[in-house]
Amino acid sequence: NGQYLSAIASTGITAELFCVHIYQLYLIEIGLDRLHRKRRLNSFKNISQAEKIDTLHAVVGLNESVSGILHEIRKKRNNAVHPGEGYNYKSDALDCLQNLIDVLNAYSASQKQAIKQAHEERNNNEYDKEASDSK
Repeated sequence: NGQYLSAIASTGITAELFCVHIYQLYLIEIGLDRLHRKRRLNSFKNISQAEKIDTLHAVVGLNESVSGILHEIRKKRNNAVHPGEGYNYKSDALDCLQNLIDVLNAYSASQKQAIKQAHEERNNNEYDKEASDSK
C-alpha cells in the first residue's frame, strides 16, 4: 500500500502546487508589483486546499470542471492520509493520477479557448478600426 499512498500524496502535492501556480499567474495578469504578489501568494499558500480551489474558481475564474477535479484529488488525498478500514489505496491512486491528467488537459483546453477568443476579439477590433478609418 505504501507505493499507492505515495502516488496519492504526490498527486495531492502536485495539485496544490498547480493551484499556487495558477494564482501566481493571475496576480501577474492583474498587474501587481512583485512585493504585493509575494504577500498575496504567501497568504494564498497558507489557506487550505479547499479554500485555494474555491478562490481560484470564484476570483480567478477557474472553470467548474477543473475545480471539480481538483476537489476530487483533494478528497482522495485526505481519505488516503486518514483511511478507514478496508481502504482501497490502489484504486484511489489510479484515480488520482487520472484526475491529474484530466485537470491538466481541461486547464490546457480552457487556456487554448481563451487565447483563441482573445485573438478573435483583437482581429475584430482591428477590422472595426480599419472600417472606421476608411470612412
